[in-house]
Amino acid sequence: MKVSIIVKQVALCISLLLIIVASTACSEKPVNADEITRNVLQAVMEGNYTKYISYYHGDIRWGIGSEQDFDAEVAAIKDELGEYETNSLKYWKTEKENSLISVFYKAKFTKDLEVTVKSVFREVIGKTQLVGFWLNP
Repeated sequence: MKVSIIVKQVALCISLLLIIVASTACSEKPVNADEITRNVLQAVMEGNYTKYISYYHGDIRWGIGSEQDFDAEVAAIKDELGEYETNSLKYWKTEKENSLISVFYKAKFTKDLEVTVKSVFREVIGKTQLVGFWLNP
């Protein structure tokens, strides 16, 4: 009987420890994630390709596409979502998978009041690098 109680207590302690570790790992967003996300979102709304690609790590830039592709994407975003409502970007959650850190936000646009904004980062030698950015209505 005493062994059973001790085993249950140990199992409970291990479970709580795993929950604490998992929740800490999931909640670690890069320090400058909010600033980078705001700036990238602003670059999209301004249609500023040069500013937009400047936030991406060098080896990711080749996959972004041309300025014409960017302009077409910006036009499609504005057509579907409208304009971003300044200062409506609110942190939602962070997920970590291997070396990638996905930071999710909610934002308001003139045609859609709840858009999910996702910025994906990786940490390389202590530096945060943007490797992906999406808007999902």
